[in-house]
Amino acid sequence: QGWTTTSVAEQADDAAGLIQSLGLSPAVVFGGSAGGLIALNLMLRHPGLVRAGIVQEPSLFSVLPDPQAALAPRRALTIMPESGPTGYST
Repeated sequence: QGWTTTSVAEQADDAAGLIQSLGLSPAVVFGGSAGGLIALNLMLRHPGLVRAGIVQEPSLFSVLPDPQAALAPRRALTIMPESGPTGYST
């Protein structure tokens, strides 16, 4: 019937198995967004398989104990109007 759920750790282990099966270790890995978490997890769980890693904008908030609390200050920021800040003159 196939899988219905997975985890970052499981995907990192799957990537490790692929690297081993293809004889590519030590590999250079790249991960962007959620893939960045998988790449980081791969490097932590299987350091002998990875020579270097590149992560682009990993979604690190998803691994925090309370991601909503961590994101609250960012969400409180407002976009500056096109007219610029008030009270500023050139």
